[in-house]
Amino acid sequence: MVAFHVTALDPPPVSVGDLAGPPNLWELPVFFTFLQNVAIVAMASIDSPYAPFALFTDSFSWLLFLVKGSRPSAPSSRALQASAHEAAFGIQQFALRLNIPERDLFVRAWTCFFVVMSAMLLLLCLFNGLATYFSRHNGPLLNQVEDHPNADRFEKWSLKVQGTLVWVLTQAVLPLTAVSVFEASVSQSPSASRSVSCALAVAVLVVIGGTCVGSSLVLWRQTESSLSKFHTKAIFGVLYLNLQFPHRAFCGVTLMVQFVSGAMMSGVGTPSTQMLWLVSVHGLYMLVLVVVRPFVTNLHLSVAVLVELVNIAIYCLCFAQAKAAVDDIHTKKTLGYVAMGLTCLLVALFFVRTLVKIGKKLVQKNDKVKGTDQSFTVCLSDQQESFCELERPLLG
Repeated sequence: MVAFHVTALDPPPVSVGDLAGPPNLWELPVFFTFLQNVAIVAMASIDSPYAPFALFTDSFSWLLFLVKGSRPSAPSSRALQASAHEAAFGIQQFALRLNIPERDLFVRAWTCFFVVMSAMLLLLCLFNGLATYFSRHNGPLLNQVEDHPNADRFEKWSLKVQGTLVWVLTQAVLPLTAVSVFEASVSQSPSASRSVSCALAVAVLVVIGGTCVGSSLVLWRQTESSLSKFHTKAIFGVLYLNLQFPHRAFCGVTLMVQFVSGAMMSGVGTPSTQMLWLVSVHGLYMLVLVVVRPFVTNLHLSVAVLVELVNIAIYCLCFAQAKAAVDDIHTKKTLGYVAMGLTCLLVALFFVRTLVKIGKKLVQKNDKVKGTDQSFTVCLSDQQESFCELERPLLG
């Protein structure tokens, strides 16, 4: 799926009015967004959740830019478990299960984000440097490999990295919002360090929210001609290529849903309202999708609606777990397995579709090779006939 997405970041040259782009540019973002919406369930305020379900949701913590910490010592572990039982706030339980102090959630998430960004920027600088080097050194051995200039090749890879960078930024909205809201809510104390952390978290939230809204405004002001430029499509195409031109700013709605979801999971601690807020937000978003129909293809719309239905079902199951009694293990076990089953079923559907696409790709490649071989055979036979016709007068 990642390979198909990277391939789709290199759009073919099309006419000005053709903004549809490759059809598989939306699949990876939809899939990862679904996994993030499942991962955020790990922050649900469930008192004594079913252990396999908690481990299942915690396994997606890397999608939230949170890497599991080292195992604490036995006495501190018992103390953490005791405090976790007293405090039913989901994100605190999540931090305890990951062996991360809750005061470090904000720093660790942003550190992981900056590490990922730094690695991608280094890769971008490498490709740009190689493209510049090969463009300045002409020669048949330096800039020609099978009639494809190396400079153009590295420039295309540079555009792919930039397009992937934009996509990673969109995927970072939900987790960074969650940890920033939590940091802002727990840092309201007289100490200077906590006050600075609170101010920084609030500033970050303003930047993230403003970026979500600003991206929509920028796209809305663009003309069809400007959005059809090759470099614009390669870098920012993940935001609008799979949207109809009148709905080119709809990406802001999707980003705001992720922003609100992250804020709800870390800013609402009451089990009776936390999951209901998520159900309301995603239900409203699904209704908007059905009414507006912003996507280019019906398949994209169908998959997006299906994903939202599964999200809502999982949130309802988590709400039922939160409302169940603390010692009602059977109910929590049943609800947890149903939620895990729905998640695995949707992941399997994405996996099967990817396998089908790979199979079609291989079949097309084989057909192309066979067609090339047949054309080469016909060409050889034609050349032989022409040679024989030229030899006949000489033999006579």
